[in-house]
Amino acid sequence: MLPQDLDDWLTDVGNAVVQKPEEARTEQERLIHEIWLLDTEARNGGVSQYFGNWGMDQWEICTAVTSRGAVPSFASFARQITHMIAGADDPYDVLIELGSAPDDAWDKVKVAVVSELRASCHAL
Repeated sequence: MLPQDLDDWLTDVGNAVVQKPEEARTEQERLIHEIWLLDTEARNGGVSQYFGNWGMDQWEICTAVTSRGAVPSFASFARQITHMIAGADDPYDVLIELGSAPDDAWDKVKVAVVSELRASCHAL
């Protein structure tokens, strides 16, 4: 679980970003959107729900946007999940079969990821 200040910040900034048309978002807003989307889905139904609702195309966008250095803690999580779903026809099914491992991986990094994201926004 995120500390309340990080949770409130991510919820507020994420809600503001999703109100903007996708093509009008800045690079920073794209990054916020990807982390917000993943975290929202993970809190509601787990990392598997993210893949069930958004699929591999969204994951590829997420990993591309997060690879640009503003949230370095995301890289280890991305590698773990990518390894878990490698070669899968349906990543959702694979992640469901793995039980809590995908969610545990997110739980281990999410405070660092959201902290780094917030710091990158304040640095602008």
